[in-house]
Amino acid sequence: MTGGRRQRARQLVFREDAGALAISVALAGTLAPVRRVESVPLAPSGVVGLTEIHGRPVTLLDPGLWLGRPPRSVAAVEERALALCFVPPFEHLALYVEDLRSLQPVREELEDAALLDLDALEGVLERMRLAVGAR
Repeated sequence: MTGGRRQRARQLVFREDAGALAISVALAGTLAPVRRVESVPLAPSGVVGLTEIHGRPVTLLDPGLWLGRPPRSVAAVEERALALCFVPPFEHLALYVEDLRSLQPVREELEDAALLDLDALEGVLERMRLAVGAR
């Protein structure tokens, strides 16, 4: 605490066996339940599939894309999974969160975590555009 005020979280950290992924709180929107996921044929690595959140299609991104583990398939999606939706202009993207306990706010930046920030999301969008354009 500084001056009697509580510090706000600077990042959300997603942890799993493969490592930690630090997500800028400026990108984090809401958490929503994932009810059904549709596979996307020929989708680039890191895309779990498409789901519907609040009546809109949303592309679910696999945290493994940044953690260096093999991509998750639609068949591996857990029944109680969540989507961490991103703020505009990335509201059509969300991070797949298998277990809410794996997502924690932190007040300091983590040195040992992969970083999911604006540049990283723009990189994902560029790969998706290239994959679509290559067909």
